[in-house]
Amino acid sequence: MLIRELEKIEKKTLKGISKWKKTSLIRRLAYLEKILENPLFINKINYAAFSGRRDYQEMTIIAAAKAIISTAPITNYEASIFIDALGGKERVGVAAGLRRRQIQVKKVRGISDQSNCIIHLADAVAGFVRDFLEGDNNMKKLYDKSIKTGLIKKL
Repeated sequence: MLIRELEKIEKKTLKGISKWKKTSLIRRLAYLEKILENPLFINKINYAAFSGRRDYQEMTIIAAAKAIISTAPITNYEASIFIDALGGKERVGVAAGLRRRQIQVKKVRGISDQSNCIIHLADAVAGFVRDFLEGDNNMKKLYDKSIKTGLIKKL
């Protein structure tokens, strides 16, 4: 259901598969506003921000673990994790790191951002939050609204 809705929003706003920075400001804002208007996305989008760190894999593990813990039931779950451009060796490391944190992992997979609208959304959220954190005034109002409505949650 979320995938179909994301595909509709991508078509309607003409955002398509373009990376966040390569998408015009008008299309970025239209895409985010459509996501914000849609109750299907409430309490579904989390982000973590790190500064001064370069250990990408560890930051990915920490963010994924926090997201799963904040949304998964206490027992009887298995998480499937899809990460943009994750290679084979990294996949094994991420899965092991999550299991060390007692996350019940079904699979960890690298996925191409061009083939999946969920990855497009993750890219857009990362770009949106980065723009906000860097002081972009166009994103401040939307960020404040997204936090207030529960659309996006900082982990």
